[in-house]
Amino acid sequence: MRRVTATIMAFIATTPCAHAEIFKLAVPSDDGISLVWWPIVTTPPGWTHDEEASRYFAVNMLIPRGTSFADAPVVMYAKASYKPRTPDTHTVAELIQQDITEHKANVSGVVATALQPIRSGDGKALAYYRFSPPGDGAFELVAYCEEGDYFLLFVVSAQSEAALTEASRKFETMISRYSERPNKSLERSRDR
Repeated sequence: MRRVTATIMAFIATTPCAHAEIFKLAVPSDDGISLVWWPIVTTPPGWTHDEEASRYFAVNMLIPRGTSFADAPVVMYAKASYKPRTPDTHTVAELIQQDITEHKANVSGVVATALQPIRSGDGKALAYYRFSPPGDGAFELVAYCEEGDYFLLFVVSAQSEAALTEASRKFETMISRYSERPNKSLERSRDR
């Protein structure tokens, strides 16, 4: 019965919202219903969607083909935060400041650098930041935007600066192909 319920809820929940192209899934669990939402993106060549990590972290997790989430030197993900569930965040600027504060709390000495905005597939300018740890830690590029009822984050996170540099072009291409206009298929965020 649970499998049938989950299948029905997944079918109902995959309709993109009016403003952002968001995959929505309601997953029954022992604690009730868990909502999993993420932006639908085009998976770059050489990468694959990791369904298990996506559901666990409630993001659209992409990993290099041939790796697992646990051993990937770099990952990309897209996250949708539903504004009514983030009442302390009213603007993208606040979201960015909260993210910078969180990075600095988690990694002493991390440097957050604002980069030139990056454009999405429909021409929207996204705020774009680089997070660099002083030594070990995650090197990240993060793009932020607001679409309708959601704050969106697009992230590439790497275990080394070299891995970040190598993945950055595919990450930027993924963002340049993202559009808030609904697509008729979810296949863009899954392997064919």
